[in-house]
Amino acid sequence: MELALDLGFNNIILEGDSLSVIKGITSREEDLSLSGNIIEVAKCKRARFQKCQIAHTGRDTNEAAHVLAKRGVNSDRTEIWVEECPPCIQTIVRFDIDN
Repeated sequence: MELALDLGFNNIILEGDSLSVIKGITSREEDLSLSGNIIEVAKCKRARFQKCQIAHTGRDTNEAAHVLAKRGVNSDRTEIWVEECPPCIQTIVRFDIDN
């Protein structure tokens, strides 16, 4: 969300496979869970967009994000792709687009 704000995006769609996180971000109630502070920060960031759709997706439909997350955990550098698809997920994204 922070990157989208920094890049000046006003309308975003945020998808995630953690139902508890999605419910937390979309809830009007304060999140008192262990990760509640992170959820509350996400809510504040969400409010800065003109439009921010948030949707739960199953892990089986979120393979590209899973591959990128694993890559991030195993990397010691920051990588950002804005107008191109990272080579490590091109096949996955192409499959998602075609289906």
